[in-house]
Amino acid sequence: MMIVNELRNSKTYNSLLEKAKNCTQNNPHHIYDVGKHIEKVAEAAENMIPSDHVLIVAAMLHDIGKPDVKSEKDGKDIFFKHAERSAEIAADLLKIIKDENINKDDYTSILWLVKHHEISNILSEKTLKKYIREVGDINVSRLFILRYCDINGQSDFQKESKLSILKENIQSFINIMTEIEMEVSYREILCTIL
Repeated sequence: MMIVNELRNSKTYNSLLEKAKNCTQNNPHHIYDVGKHIEKVAEAAENMIPSDHVLIVAAMLHDIGKPDVKSEKDGKDIFFKHAERSAEIAADLLKIIKDENINKDDYTSILWLVKHHEISNILSEKTLKKYIREVGDINVSRLFILRYCDINGQSDFQKESKLSILKENIQSFINIMTEIEMEVSYREILCTIL
């Protein structure tokens, strides 16, 4: 868990978080500024799986790029391609933080989670299988847990719809894993979401 503490104590991260706290989200999907939202999501992730530094760091970084891409349309704030920008910032920030607890696999996993955290549609079986092949079942499980924390750190606007999509994706993922006779990482936690 040293990487989590290193990140929390990093001047660069705290500067980015302060910038995020000054970034409002005038949008029906959100009730918090970006920084407060990030803190809520990270806290939820840490409460769900306190020992998973990859998930926690991904939660701490998942929206860190929003201030850089903020624009306005029809009187609402939008954050087009914020996941990609957040992943770029995360890549730079994680290179700055020197820690023996962040190996190449953790680094790759964190960036993948940040880049893919905004699941807003039902994933096809083909896409789920591709994700499992590319990053392993543990990262797919983490992705769904991160999305659950993200949804719960937003407003109630369309929350049931978002959770419904998430639940369908989780169930499809569990079904695929059962078909290929593999254990599902964090199955108990995923089942509590269902």
